[in-house]
Amino acid sequence: MSRSLAAVSLCCALLMGAGTLRAQTIDDALAGCPSSADVAAINAKLTLGFEYDSTAPALVCTTNAGSANLTEMMRRVYKLLLAIPQVTAFDAPLPWTPSTYGNWLYNESGLKGIRFRQGISNSFCCEPAGVINLVVGLPAPYIDNYAQAKPVWWDPNGGGYGSGLLSIITHETRHIRYGPHTCGSEDDTYVELGAWGSQISLSLWLANHSNPDFFRPKNPPAGTSGTAYYRDYERGYSEQLREGQICADTRTIQKKVVTEFYNSILNHYFMTAEPAEVQAILAGSAGPGWTLTGKTFNAYPSAADARGDAVPVCRFYGTPGKGPNSHFYTADPVECAAVKLDPGWTYEGIAFYAVGSGVGYCPYSGYDSKNMQPNYRLYNNRFAANDSNHRFTTDQGVYAQMQQMGWKGESFVFCATP
Repeated sequence: MSRSLAAVSLCCALLMGAGTLRAQTIDDALAGCPSSADVAAINAKLTLGFEYDSTAPALVCTTNAGSANLTEMMRRVYKLLLAIPQVTAFDAPLPWTPSTYGNWLYNESGLKGIRFRQGISNSFCCEPAGVINLVVGLPAPYIDNYAQAKPVWWDPNGGGYGSGLLSIITHETRHIRYGPHTCGSEDDTYVELGAWGSQISLSLWLANHSNPDFFRPKNPPAGTSGTAYYRDYERGYSEQLREGQICADTRTIQKKVVTEFYNSILNHYFMTAEPAEVQAILAGSAGPGWTLTGKTFNAYPSAADARGDAVPVCRFYGTPGKGPNSHFYTADPVECAAVKLDPGWTYEGIAFYAVGSGVGYCPYSGYDSKNMQPNYRLYNNRFAANDSNHRFTTDQGVYAQMQQMGWKGESFVFCATP
């Protein structure tokens, strides 16, 4: 082992600490007090200046208990920095460095310290050289994510900081070597991997390349995608940043119309995003009884034409002789995988792409300057008769009316494009 690699390994081992090595989830890693050795390891790498601390003077960790005298805000900062090696153990290198995130942050980036300050309008770099300045103690309705948020490293309902402290540290630290933004307060392009581009890619890597067994909520919020919640949120946050902070996004976002049919003989609903299939059904290829309901919504035709947080919507048909004479759709990858194993259903491929419902709400679309629409799924409850059928609608009035008619409301399952 070379001397430099040995130093990096020692650095990472020190920063992880015994408690973090045993952590099962990111929430576990961020809980409790750091040891005195953990605090000393961070202080040896960075100078932390807590110039404003809304949680002072109360101490939640003490030297008498084997830690250091820390307020709640200080505790959160140290625990997040200690969790970096574990949470950024990606299965592919970050776009801006072939090294680990921890090695980039502490050895390559030029970062010397972090100042937590009140009385500045925005976080910025560098004052003094190599030191980033992070704004805290913002007035209502903002939430000081480093001090007052829930005991996770970010609060998706409090200020829109995505991955919070780690995200803003990445952004401001990139300014040290890269320099200022290239398009006013934004970056000109994503591929230049400036401060915004690096922040975007960090969220993408957390969503797509982190260890899902570790990067998950210990107690997932109700109405979300459960253990995938943090990854789903990071995926959406990366898209939010890309839409709002990149001046020249070279991607082309395409849409296609999903058309709904109703069969008065079967009392079934069906939807398709293929114009040729629409015409074929109108011509009678699927048998009698099919008519257009007049209901449509927009989706993405492919991953290449979609937002970065879009997911495939799987399409199934009841296996002849085993399953119902019906189609089924799901944007949930776990549900898709499970239905593929059900002999009563035959997988027909990806119907279209849509933003999933994993974070519990539909995001704002910067491309259209509109909120995306929740698409609700209804079930006819006819499993016992092998006559299962589902209807999908963005119309809350239709959703309520169908439930009054005996259909089971299954909440919203993906987001329709404006």
